[in-house]
Amino acid sequence: MKRILVIPHHPASQKIKIRLIEIAKYLANGNEVYLLIWSGMGGERTLKNRVITSLEDLFKKTKIYRENDLNIVEIPSLHRPLWLLRSFNSFFLNRVIRKLNFDIVINGSYYQFPIRIKNRKFRYIYDIADLPASAKKGTMGHFIEEKVRKEIHVADAVTVISNEMVEYMKEQYGIKAHFVPNGADLERMRSVSDKETADIRKKYGLEGKWVIGYAGYMGGWVNVELVVESFRNIKTMIPEAVLLWIGLSPNFEELKRKYEAADIIFTGGILGNIESYFNVFDIGLMCHRVSPMQDKAFHLKIIEYTAAHKIIVSNKLKETRRLNFPNIIFTDENAKGWTEALLKAKGMRWDPLWNRMVEPYDWKNIVNKFVKIAGDIEI
Repeated sequence: MKRILVIPHHPASQKIKIRLIEIAKYLANGNEVYLLIWSGMGGERTLKNRVITSLEDLFKKTKIYRENDLNIVEIPSLHRPLWLLRSFNSFFLNRVIRKLNFDIVINGSYYQFPIRIKNRKFRYIYDIADLPASAKKGTMGHFIEEKVRKEIHVADAVTVISNEMVEYMKEQYGIKAHFVPNGADLERMRSVSDKETADIRKKYGLEGKWVIGYAGYMGGWVNVELVVESFRNIKTMIPEAVLLWIGLSPNFEELKRKYEAADIIFTGGILGNIESYFNVFDIGLMCHRVSPMQDKAFHLKIIEYTAAHKIIVSNKLKETRRLNFPNIIFTDENAKGWTEALLKAKGMRWDPLWNRMVEPYDWKNIVNKFVKIAGDIEI
């Protein structure tokens, strides 16, 4: 049994699907796992909300408590100013690390929680869930890239989310990174009952409807406007079509004011049991704008849509195309292409032979891969 500290890349509870939180849950089977959490922005990204969130973390006391199968760690931490937060956060984090004498530390934080312990005895794995920003000197992007570069060279091993990122790390930093993709709970996805699906359809008035849906956080990288425009084209041909958006957004109220209608529904965030919502869709959407970051991302929702036996319409994202899944229709990022792709998707049917495609992406298999990488560095 190993004592493991996991620092996710994003502040979130166990009820939200976050890469390292999911890995932590599975590692807890046979290990003593600790999860560092801090405050995340719960609503709109207003100055008031930012100040409240920052003060919550600054005045926390260090505490450790049990939640489900994980030991939760909370420490005082700074969000700003950037020049001070790393030394401040590192002081309190390193104090916990020394006290608990971890065997392994897995860190997904770009810059908030650096590991700076001389003569450490634990093994350090640095996990990169997205493309580190790179920009002109003096910008936030440059700051992040600079800190990622430092952390990479402190770690014993670096794990990344996609094959595109493996290539990027070699080109940009000259290191060999290990590919560890996102996964899904296939057992749960496949055990969703007809009643669960029917209850959700009833809740949102979806009985007898053809449901086009997106599930996930709706940041600026999600092209909501394009999908709505394409949906309105589809609606003239398929009157029973409904567009369902599941998830939160930093501009959630604005999106609702601008686009919500009887046939365009925003559910807000779903805590826990998100798997049952994927079965409500007839078509899954991967409408992230094409960009270097999105090209290199491994999108969890692709696996979840596929595990739920859904046809997917997607922009031409590089890592997603590398999957070569036959249930994905790729299209150009314009309303004409999306309208045609949605019509094509309606005519496609799931082939049972496709079920095996997602097997390598079950969280259990992902964690086994992670453990194997850890074994390669003799943990």
